[in-house]
Amino acid sequence: MTHQVNATDSEVIAIDHAVGPPSGSGWHEVFTVVAIILAALAIVCFGYALVRSIFVGSGCKSKAALVKVAIAPDGTISSALRRFERERGRYPTQLIELATTPIIANDDADAKPYLDVDLKTGFHDPWGSEYRFRYPAQRSRHDFDLWSCGPDGISGTRDDITNW
Repeated sequence: MTHQVNATDSEVIAIDHAVGPPSGSGWHEVFTVVAIILAALAIVCFGYALVRSIFVGSGCKSKAALVKVAIAPDGTISSALRRFERERGRYPTQLIELATTPIIANDDADAKPYLDVDLKTGFHDPWGSEYRFRYPAQRSRHDFDLWSCGPDGISGTRDDITNW
């Protein structure tokens, strides 16, 4: 059903202006909203970068602390190496022996390895590189050299963490 409306030209112009496009201030409002969104996005990106730099830096330091605890003279790996040597009369040829050789015990049911390590992954530092072990020591004042290659994974660089 259609309705036919008769209108004069002046009435059509008046109606056209009443429902027509917004005045110039409408574009100004859109621009303001876009500017606010972009400013908020910039703040979020800056905040993310700041927080990430804080936590990544502290993460590296905490990983280094874990390694230092493991290879310190009274640390987990160092203690297992010394106990192995006391009980077996020799140091292991590789660190993996600490996880595959049982501790000498009176009861075979209690025979546990010197260190409980996942045999699939072996002895890895927090950055994924294997701990390094050398007997006899060439650099340490202890009987053996024990070290991590550090974050870069390359032995002999400044970020290595050592027992010497």
